[in-house]
Amino acid sequence: NRIAGSVAKPRVFVPILPGTTGEYEAIRAFTKAGGIVDTFVFRSLTIEGIEESFKVIAEKINNSQIIMLPGGLCGDVQPGGSGRYIASVFQNPVVKEADMDFLEKRDGLILGVGMGFQALLKLGLLPHGRYMDMKEDSPALTINNIGRTVSKIVSVRIASTLSPWHSNVNVDDVYLLPVSHGEGR
Repeated sequence: NRIAGSVAKPRVFVPILPGTTGEYEAIRAFTKAGGIVDTFVFRSLTIEGIEESFKVIAEKINNSQIIMLPGGLCGDVQPGGSGRYIASVFQNPVVKEADMDFLEKRDGLILGVGMGFQALLKLGLLPHGRYMDMKEDSPALTINNIGRTVSKIVSVRIASTLSPWHSNVNVDDVYLLPVSHGEGR
């Protein structure tokens, strides 16, 4: 939205949770694109810190137009370790209510990369766009067949431009993108 020569600066919230990585890159990218980035480090040492963190996250969601869930790495050997943690934080009733209002009433945008993407799957936000319990046939990321991280350049074809994230691309455009992941095939 342009008003008298100015450009809108979206407010972006990047929660920093135990096990997340990539928040510095996300902050840098959104800042470079003109966003106003806000962060919060989740406090998990005490029950009081956890409860206060839920309230602060909800408040920051209420003051944002975009939520960016960064990737993560957890000492957990199970697939989606930090993705499960992110999802559990967003399942907290206080956070969930703020997030549902953000998505359903305020038409907010949410982006998840790596384990942030995994969290969106676990919450049902992908592919449904709303919180849903996972079922046996729900989409999920799984460990790569080769049993290790894949790191390479891949071709990605745009199949739809319905997402606001795709406002500057066309259907059938092909992009070369770097990928590096241990899950995701």
